[in-house]
Amino acid sequence: TIAFIIICAAVGGMVTSLDETNVTATASSLTVQADGVPAGAAVSYKIVAQDETADEKDWVNADTSGVYTFENLHSSTDYTIYAKCGATEGSFSSDPCSGTFSTSGVQYLISIPAETTLTAGDPNSTATISIDGNENFDLGYGGAVRVTAPADVTLTRQNDSGTTILSALLVNGVTHEDAAQPIAMFDSADDVGVTISFAQPRLPGGGTIPAGDYEGTMTFTVSYEEE
Repeated sequence: TIAFIIICAAVGGMVTSLDETNVTATASSLTVQADGVPAGAAVSYKIVAQDETADEKDWVNADTSGVYTFENLHSSTDYTIYAKCGATEGSFSSDPCSGTFSTSGVQYLISIPAETTLTAGDPNSTATISIDGNENFDLGYGGAVRVTAPADVTLTRQNDSGTTILSALLVNGVTHEDAAQPIAMFDSADDVGVTISFAQPRLPGGGTIPAGDYEGTMTFTVSYEEE
């Protein structure tokens, strides 16, 4: 009977809860702090992805407040976290408890001036493509935001849609030659933007450009990739 009473007291000192209230998520991390940990007990955690088994993952020790952050995780992904606590003078070690939690989705906003009019051939006529610092920038592990654009913009002569010319896109003063390659890539909130402008217009096939006013629009594509 005495042994039975001691065992009940130990069970009462187990890690008793691991749910959404114990975990804080970003797109690339999960921070966990289990409830029901006896004072002075060491807490350990392990994290298991959906394509892994718990046996192949090692336990990691939490800090003195029972907190541990798992980093380098993929966004919008489910992970199972296991928790256990060690023995103290007043309690036995606990059996592991577990819960399944998801990292958050990515958050970013890229600023591309939509209403800006640039003059082809004028080096002082520029615009900047950059991260919008007023919005949260939170990417998953190995994530990057790519901005792509055509190598040239087609300019059409006003009142004469049959006459067009081309102007090359310049990125930080350098000709953008490969439309398949990004003109900007952002994987950190500290990444600096790029400056775009347009080169002197040219007539496809060469020759003299007919006099007149020409206008055109370039479309930029923003995409997200994760390892």
